[in-house]
Amino acid sequence: MSPRSAVIACISLALLAGGCGGDDDSGGGPTRDEFIAEVDGLCEDANAELSKLREEQQQLDPQNNPEDLDKLASLFEQAKEQSDPVVDKMADVEPPPEMRAAYGRLLSAYEQQVALIGRTSDALKQRDAAALQQLGSKMNTTQAKARGLAHGLGFKVCGTGGQ
Repeated sequence: MSPRSAVIACISLALLAGGCGGDDDSGGGPTRDEFIAEVDGLCEDANAELSKLREEQQQLDPQNNPEDLDKLASLFEQAKEQSDPVVDKMADVEPPPEMRAAYGRLLSAYEQQVALIGRTSDALKQRDAAALQQLGSKMNTTQAKARGLAHGLGFKVCGTGGQ
């Protein structure tokens, strides 16, 4: 395996391991605890699905089997396809007024992560080591931001990546 393929394999494996989150002034929205429980439930379901992909990823050996790079790209595609609707569902959950701004930032971070997952799949297909390095850096930054926001909001499951 070429050094370039090895770099691609290492970066992409690290990215997949990091995995996965309207105004109503009526005052009838959920309490903070209800909101956290509902969104954490969405994250719990998503983390379970992404965990299955991580298990498949662990069976791959792209450093020694270049065909596994295509399988890894497929896993990233599946992760994006699974994550998109979860973030949409999260966006449909009405946060309490005091959490709206921070929750909006969390959703933005999750949307960025999903986009980066899709771009990683593309970079894997193209065997683009430079793009994978950039994506890895961006993903690490975005994941750290999302974890911090989720923790600050009081989530117990969101921001853990299922770990």
